[in-house]
Amino acid sequence: MDFQLNEEQRQLADSLERVLNDQYEFEKRRPIAAAGGSEAVWGTLGELGLFSIPVSEDHGGFGGGAVDLLRPMALVGRALVVDPVAAQLTGVRLLDRALTGSTAAAAARWQQVLGEAVGGSPRIAVVAPTGEQDGRVQASPGANGAWVLSGYADSVATTGVGDGKVLLVVASTPDGGRALFAIDAAGPGLTVTADTGLDRQAAARVCFDNHGVTAPALLGTTAAEVDGQPARDGVGAAIEDALDFQGALLACEAVGLIEFACETTLEYLKTRKQFGVAIGSFQALQHRIVDLYVELEQVRSMAALSASKVDAAAQGQATAAERRRAVAAARVLVGKVADKVARESVQLHGGMGMAEELKVSHSFRRLTVLARQAGSVDWQLDRFIRCAA
Repeated sequence: MDFQLNEEQRQLADSLERVLNDQYEFEKRRPIAAAGGSEAVWGTLGELGLFSIPVSEDHGGFGGGAVDLLRPMALVGRALVVDPVAAQLTGVRLLDRALTGSTAAAAARWQQVLGEAVGGSPRIAVVAPTGEQDGRVQASPGANGAWVLSGYADSVATTGVGDGKVLLVVASTPDGGRALFAIDAAGPGLTVTADTGLDRQAAARVCFDNHGVTAPALLGTTAAEVDGQPARDGVGAAIEDALDFQGALLACEAVGLIEFACETTLEYLKTRKQFGVAIGSFQALQHRIVDLYVELEQVRSMAALSASKVDAAAQGQATAAERRRAVAAARVLVGKVADKVARESVQLHGGMGMAEELKVSHSFRRLTVLARQAGSVDWQLDRFIRCAA
């Protein structure tokens, strides 16, 4: 595939690379990871216009897509950014598309929020069933258009850094449908517990205990009716589009991680000496590093394909099934390759590969988590088969 960037994409990627090289150099990353994120770096990403890319021009964005984020997400992965960049991009895309068919009350409430979110504040987290996690948040209709949310979601990509957060919640409804809510991340019956995973990425556990929300919080539903009004089918399409968009972004992030792991391992093989010669001169190790570079090119191609299918489906040039199939295929390959590259890069470094002082040990953790994020390889493979049937 052609990986050439156009002028606008190149300028954004160059600017982002300079920012991350300066503000996210590995030693500077240590205190950022310990703090769970960096408000300063996050603000800079917003100033660069990164979060406005997937938002339509009608709502103050650039009207771009997943292909425009191929290189930026690879750079985010390479720098091991702990702030949830993919989550913010997914959130603004979902809110943008959901507002198009929402009620006047919801649009009035959340259009300004979307305009501010493209600058990075508020931060948006998507609480939706992904992978094997289904139906953990339930929504029950109340009086006067109000709703009550119950249930929980684990490993929600959000951070305790910064003020003002918005949750986009995909909940199951009593009649088997789904409803999409936009709510402030505070209030009675709502608990957001910050945490970090193996990879030091910012995350949280979100619990709803009969949390009441008013009518403007409802962006749409796939159920038969809401207060006697027909459901807006577009919200279901918006949810599926956003989740596949997120899957493509995670695949692009994996490209940057695998790219770094291959490059730093090759450099180590060239400089580490044993018996007076560089260990990279050993043929068996040469075969192993070549295999990793082959895997890198395969993941790069599949990430680009998944991103292009997401954009093609959004433009009506591909079906939703084709989009889901491409994203599932990319995530299957990413899952398998991420595990292999993580393992091989550490082994080829020897005992040093697990040292906290080496960036490769941190890339090992992130690759291990990324291989399973938003669905295991088996789940993604099953999804691919169902789409192909």
